[in-house]
Amino acid sequence: QTQFGGSVRYEIIKNLYVKVIGTYFADYYANFDPISLKGADAGRESWKLPAYYVFDLNVGYNFKYKIAKFNLNFNLLNVLDEVYISDANNNSGNISPAPKSFDARSAAVFFGLGRRFMVSLKIGI
Repeated sequence: QTQFGGSVRYEIIKNLYVKVIGTYFADYYANFDPISLKGADAGRESWKLPAYYVFDLNVGYNFKYKIAKFNLNFNLLNVLDEVYISDANNNSGNISPAPKSFDARSAAVFFGLGRRFMVSLKIGI
C-alpha cells in the first residue's frame, strides 16, 4: 500500500486557523487467502483497488476563559465527496453466482464514507 499525505495550515487571525489535509491512497489490494489458491490460480495476485484522493478541512479556534483553555474545532471530512473503495475481499463467497476472476466483478467491496462533518470542544485545565 502506498499513502502520501500533506497539510497546509493558515492562521487567519490570532488563535483562528484553517487547515486543509490531502491524502492519496494507491497500491492497495483486496484481501484473499493465498493458501487456498490451487491449480491455474496458484500464485495469482489479488485484485488491485483503484487509487483515490481524500481532502479534509479543519477550522479551529483556541481561547482561554479563567483558568481553562478551550479548542473549538469544525471538521469537514471528504470535502469533495469522493466515491472510493476503502476495502475489498477478492473472490468473495458473498457474490452469487461466484465468479473467480480476480477483478472487480468477483470482489465484495466496502465503499469509503462520503462527505461528513463533526464539531468538537476540547477543554484543558
